[in-house]
Amino acid sequence: MKGFLVVLVLLALGVVGFGFYRGWFSVATENADRNPTVTFSMDKDKIRDDEEKVKDKVHDLGHKAKDATGAKTDKVQEKDKTDKVQEKEQDRQP
Repeated sequence: MKGFLVVLVLLALGVVGFGFYRGWFSVATENADRNPTVTFSMDKDKIRDDEEKVKDKVHDLGHKAKDATGAKTDKVQEKDKTDKVQEKEQDRQP
């Protein structure tokens, strides 16, 4: 259980660190009137924009993989057809 908790904390720290790197989160401080204030803000629009970019990239990768495997599958099917034709021709020969 302790190991699981450590993994969750590390995962949360990783997400927060990545969020600061991508500009999703920001921290600002003010020292007005001897009362320091700390403000934590989250840019939801930036998060949504990055989410859409990731979705588009994953979608494009899926199409590329499908196209690549589809082309190989078509080649294999064509080879199988020619092999079958050749077998039939050999069966017909006396």
